[in-house]
Amino acid sequence: MQTYTNLRVSGEYLPPNYYKHWQIGPYDCILENMNISGIMVNLDYVYMGPGDYFTIYEGKQFPGLPVWGSVPEVRYDPTAVPIVDEIGRIIVYCDHSGADSYGFKFDPECAIYLMCHHAEYYNYNVTGTHLVKLGTETTELNFSWGMGSPHPDVNVDNWMAVWSGQIYVPGNDTYTFYVASEKGTVGMKINHTDTFSNRVFSDPAEANSSTHLCKGWHNFAIWYHHTTGNASFVLSWANSTMSKQVVPDKNMRTSRTELVSLPLNALFSYTVHGFNTSTSFTDLSLGDNITEWRWNFGDGTPGEIYNASTNPTHTYDRAGVYNATLTVVNGTGGVNAHSELVDVYIMGDVNHDGKLSAADAVLILQTAARGIDIDPAADVNSDGVITSLDALMVSQAVMKGVNDE
Repeated sequence: MQTYTNLRVSGEYLPPNYYKHWQIGPYDCILENMNISGIMVNLDYVYMGPGDYFTIYEGKQFPGLPVWGSVPEVRYDPTAVPIVDEIGRIIVYCDHSGADSYGFKFDPECAIYLMCHHAEYYNYNVTGTHLVKLGTETTELNFSWGMGSPHPDVNVDNWMAVWSGQIYVPGNDTYTFYVASEKGTVGMKINHTDTFSNRVFSDPAEANSSTHLCKGWHNFAIWYHHTTGNASFVLSWANSTMSKQVVPDKNMRTSRTELVSLPLNALFSYTVHGFNTSTSFTDLSLGDNITEWRWNFGDGTPGEIYNASTNPTHTYDRAGVYNATLTVVNGTGGVNAHSELVDVYIMGDVNHDGKLSAADAVLILQTAARGIDIDPAADVNSDGVITSLDALMVSQAVMKGVNDE
């Protein structure tokens, strides 16, 4: 077995709720068809706190045969662990304590990338976004959680999964990506370009998008924000010579030197309320050590700055489309911004004159009679259809003088 010099050492201080499943090999895949008979994992040091562990496995079946494992609260000095099989795994769990660290290198140093993808899971509540679990997974993006969640510490409802890494494209072609999901919103980027942008799934459904890609590895990032009810996500693909199939786990990888710090990513959603222009914003930003949230609502009013994740409500002077921006700043000076066109309309104002009147009620009745659902402002009770009940609600609001409140 050839020995490489000047090998990089990976050292990390691990936070709670951290895990990694790293698949090492098949070696000919990692080394681009250069076969080797085995690999040595040279451990520089390992220390895992109470209830946490670092284990090395070998074999094709997950997780494989354990060939080395740590004992909690014991420090291990340099040692060499051989993996004879063509596939091995390093699995790290840090669920109970942040007092964990390790360092290792490979002999030969072939596995700069390992066959897996990065995964982050977040909870949302009234105080904002909270990281629950992060690490790597060696699985396909083919999940069906039902009424459950990806992990015991992840909420059953109102959570987000973020998957990222690199995806291997086997040849130059136009690839169609398919996302099957439900009860949530999906975004996907390949090489920093949107493949799916805030695609909303209600009942189980599938969406597709096509893009031309060249043979090789391409960066990808996917997020799925689940609301309530059943949760599922499947990523498939097809091209001119390949029928539709789930994207295989062997076609995804992540760098071994990628550490646990999370990229800064500003994001928000919004909801327009009732018979006025009051609009609620929800912070969905991701990243480590965010210290400042700067909201600009796009109507010329002074922005609002917070030192904690905040879900503000803003009342616009009139209906219209506004370019709202959320900028987040972290403790090291990193800045990221997200802008979105906010369509503010007065519920029931179907003639769009900025107020409710009897004329709006008449227009809604005409719309209901024709069975045409073309204006979201006409669906006053937000039940997905336009009926005489919507017209009645506008009439009642006019009689109560809603426009004067």
